[in-house]
Amino acid sequence: MQFKTTAQREEFAAWVKQAIDHMADHVRRQELLAGDFRGMLAWSIPGEIAIARFWENENPDGGLWLIGGQVPVEHLRFEHAGSPREAARQFVMKWQLQAAQLAEGDSDSAVNFTDAAKRLTGCAEALYALTTHDKLWEANLTAEGNSVRIPLQN
Repeated sequence: MQFKTTAQREEFAAWVKQAIDHMADHVRRQELLAGDFRGMLAWSIPGEIAIARFWENENPDGGLWLIGGQVPVEHLRFEHAGSPREAARQFVMKWQLQAAQLAEGDSDSAVNFTDAAKRLTGCAEALYALTTHDKLWEANLTAEGNSVRIPLQN
């Protein structure tokens, strides 16, 4: 991705930092990684969706894929997907299963499980549609020189 202005590049960098920080908070709250860890943006649609890879400092070959941005933050083990696109496909399946479980939720509950299931299904369908567009995945939206890499060190 090419930025036409410095302001666009800075806006993207700020958005990436916010998305990565939010995903890092998820990792910490869920205690998904032990000790110090790092995170790096792997793919994005700026301002909308970010897929990042997080790993423990002492285990750079393992770790997690995370998705965030304008979608629910979710994670899966790195070994379950070999690329950001494969991770996106896994997140689609995970969200579809979660939506089905929510749809079967307690109808007497104060929580509206049906609406939550519909929102999650919408996220899954939109992400699935993105996974079918090869050009979105051919271009590395975080390639050196074209965008900003913002590593996180816990």
